[in-house]
Amino acid sequence: MQAITYRDYGEPSVLEVAERPRPEPARHEVLIRVIAAGVNPVDAQLRSGELKGFLPGGFPRIPGYDIAGVVESVGRDSPFTVADRVAAFLDHFYAGAYAEFAACGRNCIVPIPDGISFDETAAIPLAGSTASSHSATTHT
Repeated sequence: MQAITYRDYGEPSVLEVAERPRPEPARHEVLIRVIAAGVNPVDAQLRSGELKGFLPGGFPRIPGYDIAGVVESVGRDSPFTVADRVAAFLDHFYAGAYAEFAACGRNCIVPIPDGISFDETAAIPLAGSTASSHSATTHT
């Protein structure tokens, strides 16, 4: 599959299109065909090396955590079926959203309601969870 990758920390110029193996989902995971991916400040911080103490080494790396797409395959006992429209905040430590496919634990995936586009949905996972966490701490 094609993916946006980087082989070392640096400026945006380190990003490149590369062939990477398609993820093989574990039994508790869902394989998603990525239609849209969100871009967040943390993606740039990780790519630049600003957070390398938190997430060291491990290259090449596929950035991004927020995705919207369609279910390609499911593991055992999944509430999802092939072709479901879904959004996810990837639970893989090293991300992987900027690719044709991403695997994710089924507990980190939600269905996309009718009438919402993939592009709109891909902007929600991290920002939405941040807003939800902030709201819970300021209104209690």
